Amino acid sequence: MEGFSARLKWAMDKRGESQLSLSGKVRVSQPQIYHYLIGKSTPRPLVRQRLAYELNVHYLWLIWGEGGPKVKMKRFPIEEFWTSLSERLIFALWNNGYNVPEFSKELKVSSTTVQYWLEGERSPKKEFIPSICQLLNVEPEWLLQAGVQST
Repeated sequence: MEGFSARLKWAMDKRGESQLSLSGKVRVSQPQIYHYLIGKSTPRPLVRQRLAYELNVHYLWLIWGEGGPKVKMKRFPIEEFWTSLSERLIFALWNNGYNVPEFSKELKVSSTTVQYWLEGERSPKKEFIPSICQLLNVEPEWLLQAGVQST
């Protein structure tokens, strides 16, 4: 299946999701979903995670066409796509089955803080890195290829 728009349409059809119902679940407008479907725009990192979660498909498959829609990958096969800490966090969250509320509860931080990390608006403070890596089963070197906020 070629392209994000085609995979999104396929996943929506498979789940019987309308643009309107999906827009409410991922917290974007219905016209924005339409723009994703026609290839006029692409979703931000956190919206990509929400789309994959709500459509019950693998994040890497939906975004980049890697693997199949239901394949859970144990390795990080296309690291060249992860140019930011937020992209690596999103992938690791998804790969470990976490959503934002669950992950924030485990870390004892607010969901808003985690959302800032996932959107790339902020980076986690150094004291959170060991706990993040432990929860997500990743090495700090992999996660920290991009910056971390000083305490």
